[in-house]
Amino acid sequence: MGGGYLRALILAGGRGTRLHPITLRTPKCLLPIAGKPNILHMVEELNNAGVKDVFVSINDNQLKVNDFLQDKKVNIIIESQEDSKLGSIGGLNYAVNKLGNHDLIVLGADNFYKGIDIRDFSSSIKEGSALIALYKVPHEYMIEELGIAELKGDQIVSFQEKPNINEARSRLGSTLIYGLSSEWLKNKFPAYLDSGADRDTIGRMWQYFCDKDELYGYVFNGTWADIGTTRSYIELNNKVMSEMKESRINDSITVGEGSVIEDNVIIEEGCIIGRDCVIGPNTHLMKDTTIGQGSRVKGSVLFENTHVGKNSAINNSVVDGFAIINNNVVVDDFCAIGFKAVIESDSRLLKRSNVWPFITARGVINGNVTYREGRDDLINSKYWS
Repeated sequence: MGGGYLRALILAGGRGTRLHPITLRTPKCLLPIAGKPNILHMVEELNNAGVKDVFVSINDNQLKVNDFLQDKKVNIIIESQEDSKLGSIGGLNYAVNKLGNHDLIVLGADNFYKGIDIRDFSSSIKEGSALIALYKVPHEYMIEELGIAELKGDQIVSFQEKPNINEARSRLGSTLIYGLSSEWLKNKFPAYLDSGADRDTIGRMWQYFCDKDELYGYVFNGTWADIGTTRSYIELNNKVMSEMKESRINDSITVGEGSVIEDNVIIEEGCIIGRDCVIGPNTHLMKDTTIGQGSRVKGSVLFENTHVGKNSAINNSVVDGFAIINNNVVVDDFCAIGFKAVIESDSRLLKRSNVWPFITARGVINGNVTYREGRDDLINSKYWS
């Protein structure tokens, strides 16, 4: 494919259901990583690699993504709700038909990546074939969430979609970063679509081409993550924030006597931190958030206008905007608290628990506290406006 003119397609049409309740308000690709919406990290990496044209594929129900990208240097492709029902492979096909027959780098918008040489990656694509960027899985639990590739030289000789940990043939995870030659897109991709095979799971497609000896891998070092769950989102955000050269603390904040602000934090305008609090490390407080006396927040993202009462603790979790966490509340690792939710005093959220928007929850919470219907103020609300 060479290192000349490059164009990239970012697939951003996913619903982000595994990240509910946070993605009930904010599309996954717009969740902040170290204070910046993830899709902007991706666009900047592509621009820095000299990619001339960046296209973003969304569905016509993603008004927030469309609005956010209007003043960014990207081209937007909108697929209808009917087309989006065809799944991720159908979405790729729709975008390719709009773009025409060109060499293409394809990326999933729920990826975060840093450290892959996009030009070298594109130069490694063999004509008539597809290339997958592979990343050594750092944690065993991730194996069951990814496609796993086995390499012989640069050829993928087996591809397992989300295998059991004990059955995985390698620890090379398939990222959502693909290099597709024009010949592959013109001839082999349509043949797959015509075969009647699975159109929703890209991993199934790679198994199909692996069996035909037409799939190659490119192993890279650096940082990569699939922002698929609350845990993976928080772990990624903590990692990227830990690499910040300095904290970003707005001059307008108020900090009470005896409070400690640790390294690698982002604290936006209008935040109020009471006495004897501990904030950080790797914590992002969005604008107008209030932290009550004696409370501790570490490794967490608190969206705008969150209120935390006295003597509460939030650990490695995400709290959506305008939520209220009252006094003496403990939030264990990898929890998600939705927009305008209320956690009553003396409550505890056990690890990986979720409280949906507008819910008032109390006591010991273990699992999901949900509701059935949405509300317009959730649909119309944006943390960046």
